[in-house]
Amino acid sequence: GSNVVTFAFTGTPPYIIHLLSPLPAITDSVTIDGWSQLEFRGQPVIQLDGSNAIATGFAAASEGPIVTGLNIVAGNSEVRGLALNGFEVGIRISGSGGNIIQGNFIGTDANGTAALGNTSDGIRVHSAGNLIGGDAAAARNVISGNLGNGVILDGSNAVNNVVQGNLIGTADGSLLPLGN
Repeated sequence: GSNVVTFAFTGTPPYIIHLLSPLPAITDSVTIDGWSQLEFRGQPVIQLDGSNAIATGFAAASEGPIVTGLNIVAGNSEVRGLALNGFEVGIRISGSGGNIIQGNFIGTDANGTAALGNTSDGIRVHSAGNLIGGDAAAARNVISGNLGNGVILDGSNAVNNVVQGNLIGTADGSLLPLGN
């Protein structure tokens, strides 16, 4: 059947998940649905914070590689309604492609107004046929505050991708710069 991750935290948002180690690569199609959290009202309330994640085999993040937030290797996966910050790369997409990335704040806080960047790129794409954003307001991603590129299409396999309707280098809901 379908692999779906939904959220049902209690208490007051934002719900910040402070990772201490890298998440495993996503190798089977999945929908990670931050929109499922009851308090979701058009901006993420689930935040993945990788600033304290230490790559396996290293005593401290400063001694080795910093981790990727979501490493999507499986095709036909969907990530929506999350804030991702404090990683090397917020979302890395490779493998067979056909993934959808919508309604996320990548490199900002859950409000989309403070730069909490990733140390390199917001989204790095190495595969074909992915959709980042969309033409509806709910589909747009805020990709700002990263120290590298907002979105990078990297390599000869990164073809036929659509990057549409996103706010890149600005705060959510405004034209105030939050650069990449």
